[in-house]
Amino acid sequence: MVYKFIKKNDAFIHTMIEGELLYHLGFTPRDIIGKTLHDFYPEEYANSKQKYYFEAWEGNFVHYETEVNGNYYVASLRPICKNEEVVEVVGSCINITRQLKKAVSTEDYLNQTLSEKVSEKILNDALQR
Repeated sequence: MVYKFIKKNDAFIHTMIEGELLYHLGFTPRDIIGKTLHDFYPEEYANSKQKYYFEAWEGNFVHYETEVNGNYYVASLRPICKNEEVVEVVGSCINITRQLKKAVSTEDYLNQTLSEKVSEKILNDALQR
């Protein structure tokens, strides 16, 4: 899944989203485009994810992992700058649910760090897909 967002006032607005993972998460582009995280996620989850958006908007490359509707994925946020100012952020996500189910139980997954969860082979397999 690939998506973009901009910052208007104090809100992050999604401007584009596409990819198979979007549908696995239970959404369509119409559910996301033109909306903030709080428009389509529960408040607690939106707040936790929004901290990554703020970090990316400050010009940092951000990587994190999360789970939505039983789907686990690794996300990467990359700020796009013009004249040394962030103008939008591009996000990309890789669904690692299948690989995790093969590798570890859900309970073990929740207790491990990303490096423990995703071996180099699993990540390479996911990137190739």
